[in-house]
Amino acid sequence: DALGVEAQAVEQPIDRDVPEQLPMLGVYIMMPEADNARRSINTKQGQRRAMREGRYIYNPPVGYEGVPGADGKQRLAIDDEQAPLIRRAFEQAARAPWRSLQKIWRELKGEGLRKAKSPFYRMLKNPVYAGQLRLGAWRDEPEEIVEGLHEGIITPRLFREVQRTRFEEDKKHARPEANLVEQLPLRGHLVCPECGKRLTGSRSQGRNKYYWYYHCQSPCPARHSAPDANEDFRAWLAQLEIADGVANAYRAVADDLAAGQREQRRREARRAREEKRRLEKKLTRADEMYFEGELEKDSHHRLKRR
Repeated sequence: DALGVEAQAVEQPIDRDVPEQLPMLGVYIMMPEADNARRSINTKQGQRRAMREGRYIYNPPVGYEGVPGADGKQRLAIDDEQAPLIRRAFEQAARAPWRSLQKIWRELKGEGLRKAKSPFYRMLKNPVYAGQLRLGAWRDEPEEIVEGLHEGIITPRLFREVQRTRFEEDKKHARPEANLVEQLPLRGHLVCPECGKRLTGSRSQGRNKYYWYYHCQSPCPARHSAPDANEDFRAWLAQLEIADGVANAYRAVADDLAAGQREQRRREARRAREEKRRLEKKLTRADEMYFEGELEKDSHHRLKRR
């Protein structure tokens, strides 16, 4: 109204001077919205039905290629170039827990693994590599794992081992950020001299201020002033010296790592540019198919959002 524009039905015009016809205007306006919502629900249900049948409906993840099946629909086939690297990633994540995931990723990245660091961590949580699919929760349907039609690069047993070793343990021992207190930086790292357990810490309220302590758990009575312990630790750190030869070696290693990281960033930037060009070609093709009538509006919008 502010712009002087009004909605009007082409096939069944609304006479705004007749109050009884105004409710129909709302119906005409809402019907396309309801139709789009129904299409969206139908699409979602179709996708979930396909996944329950074991079909992977998204772009092939690294380690797989999309090939047409006997029914003409896409199937996942193992990429012989990337699959051995992915298999090694899972094996090392499960059976070499002393190695950090970042170190495993960096090593395999240098051998040609096409995964950035964050996607690498997500890859280790993705059951698709074990020949399974994760069907997310929707409405009143809980999340579930279904068997896929594709061949797994690893076994389900190895996948479960990685989850237990790397991710379930992390959740179990993770300390909430709220528990990190500036006055108690050594909490959980000091060992009780009387019983051998790790010291926790807390504060006690005095007459005019709080006093911070590292202390053991009951019934052990061990209790130490936190400021004194922190100062002793700083003094001990100040006494540490690194021999010139060792320091030079560390500098050389750091320089090599920095050079490698710079080269890695350049490679990742090149890959990102290539991926951008690939996606732009896909979007252009989707636009062409839409304008030629080969692609429905909802499918076109979904491709654009992805």
